[in-house]
Amino acid sequence: MAVLVFQLCGLIIFAVSMWLYFDSDAQDALEIIEFDSEHPFFRVALQVLIVVGAIIFVTSLLGCCGAAKESTTFLLLVSISLSVSMADSA
Repeated sequence: MAVLVFQLCGLIIFAVSMWLYFDSDAQDALEIIEFDSEHPFFRVALQVLIVVGAIIFVTSLLGCCGAAKESTTFLLLVSISLSVSMADSA
């Protein structure tokens, strides 16, 4: 169940970031609240969120598939990717 929550969170982060990055109407809506969507920092932050959302989604998908198929290879990939992400954050 927790894996599905992570999948959903990763997919939401990815989808909203892609929407804000590519849709000019969404960028116009941000200008209403006086937010400069053309600022380079905003574009870089969205690119980072796109990558983070994709990584979260793929990692949790591998974990879900590995648990369902009882595949040690998938579960090993998930544990390695989580170990690397935890080591980078420390």
